[in-house]
Amino acid sequence: MSPLRRRLIEELQLHRKAEATIEAYVAAVAELAKFAGRSPDRLEVADVRQYLHHLIVERHLARSTVNQRICGLRFFYGQVLQRPECVPRVPLIRINSAKGQKDRYTLLSVRMLAELRAYWRTYRPGEWLFPGIDGGPLSSDSAQKCYQRAWHAARLTHGSGIHTLRHSFATHLLEAGVDLMTIQRLLGHSQLSTTARYLHVTNQHLQRLTSPLDLLRMPTDNDPLA
Repeated sequence: MSPLRRRLIEELQLHRKAEATIEAYVAAVAELAKFAGRSPDRLEVADVRQYLHHLIVERHLARSTVNQRICGLRFFYGQVLQRPECVPRVPLIRINSAKGQKDRYTLLSVRMLAELRAYWRTYRPGEWLFPGIDGGPLSSDSAQKCYQRAWHAARLTHGSGIHTLRHSFATHLLEAGVDLMTIQRLLGHSQLSTTARYLHVTNQHLQRLTSPLDLLRMPTDNDPLA
């Protein structure tokens, strides 16, 4: 047993954690180290974030499972290493019965979260965050009408359907350098070919590309002859 694992177990025992909890927390830290390929005390926030993203988006683990892993990592970095800042809060949102009637996680904007909290504090909705007239959830037709009013107010000429938001979301991710497989999972596509057809390559993305020829090191006069 490594000294670091022994420290973690001893700290958990001092906090009177149950044996099952100790096993789960130790397993969470061990899995993080295996995923990152380095000792967990040498990892940074970006490494932990990438691991959590892997659990949620790629492995599609249940919320309770992910929360348990997060609790284990927070205990390890907060109580053992005194580095609580290493475990970030994951800005993701779970969508139930999404495209294809499948549950999935996708990104939740920090700005959008702030707006939603302000909206909730002001209107205090009941069972549904966005209720319809009948008291049930807001219908897709009503959402489409809200989008079209905003579309007309902005005097836009393209993208009159609400599905444009999904397309724009994917396109901006592509321009930001996000790989196609990650976008596939965020959109909930089962086939990568579907995502490839869905996206279009923008000029901005093309301008950042480097010609393979420019990546080659050309010989100079100082190089020794072969």
